[in-house]
Order: sequence, then C-alpha cells, then structure tokens
Amino acid sequence: MGEDIQRIRDECDQLRQRCDELQRQLNDVTSQVGGLADELGRRFSNDAFNASRPSRPRNA
Repeated sequence: MGEDIQRIRDECDQLRQRCDELQRQLNDVTSQVGGLADELGRRFSNDAFNASRPSRPRNA
C-alpha cells in the first residue's frame, strides 16, 4: 500500500510539473496574441484614419 501511495505522489508531482510547463507556454502564447492584437488594432486605426482623410491631388 505504501508503494501505491508513493507511486500516486510521484505521478501527481509529474502532473504538476507538466501543468506548470503548459501554463508557462499558455502565458507565452497569450502574450504573443496580445501583441498581435495590439499591432492589428494600430494598423486598423491607421488605415481607418487614412481612409477618412480627403486625398490630395498629386503634382505630376
């Protein structure tokens, strides 16, 4: 019975370590997605601003 308990504890430790690793990876991906969303927002805002400005005739 003691061996079973130790085996279960070891498995729990391994699962905790794996969960910690996955949490770090998720945090990294979330940060990257946030950065991409910010960049898309800036681009959309710039494009919308430029589209709202009247175009000036070009001098040939």
